[in-house]
Amino acid sequence: MRVAMIAFAIATIAATVHLAWPTRRPSPGEVPVVIYRSTTTYGVSGSTAPEIRKSLGYYGPAGHWGITRYEIRWPATFEEARGACQARDPSVRVRIKIKTPVLSWTSKTPSCLKAEFEAMAAALAEHEDGHARIAIDGAEALGRSLSQIAEERDCATMAARWERAGRQAMASIAARQAAYDAETSHGVKTGVSLKDCAQ
Repeated sequence: MRVAMIAFAIATIAATVHLAWPTRRPSPGEVPVVIYRSTTTYGVSGSTAPEIRKSLGYYGPAGHWGITRYEIRWPATFEEARGACQARDPSVRVRIKIKTPVLSWTSKTPSCLKAEFEAMAAALAEHEDGHARIAIDGAEALGRSLSQIAEERDCATMAARWERAGRQAMASIAARQAAYDAETSHGVKTGVSLKDCAQ
């Protein structure tokens, strides 16, 4: 079994939502892909854009405004029977954790700044969802690749092919994540910024 975990970031947990589902019903012989996804938030405050940006940097995960972590596993039990090795109970399991900010308003926070923050937070959530989607798409591709691995005469060879497919999938996912951040400037090009506003 191989485990791989990656974190992608762009910039006090208040709420948590947990979801788990198979990406679709697998056909006979296909390796199922199961997604576990959770979303948490942390609180920030301030009455000006610089104050809120400072709060985001201080309270955000590892100093970032938002983050998506994912872990992908591709477990299977390999058994030899009648001169061939087969993968028993195979699956691809993806665990995704997303953290984004929420703003605690104060009486000094202008309404226009609230609107600016909400727009930024929505863009941030969409950007992080893009990272999650890349991980899920990669996991589904890995499931298809594993489904195509034929039986081998010995389990050592089959386990090595299984492991190689997983490593190749993780490398492909990592490359797509990096390209996504480069294309969006870590979300800045799609609205992940916070500016001062005029009342």
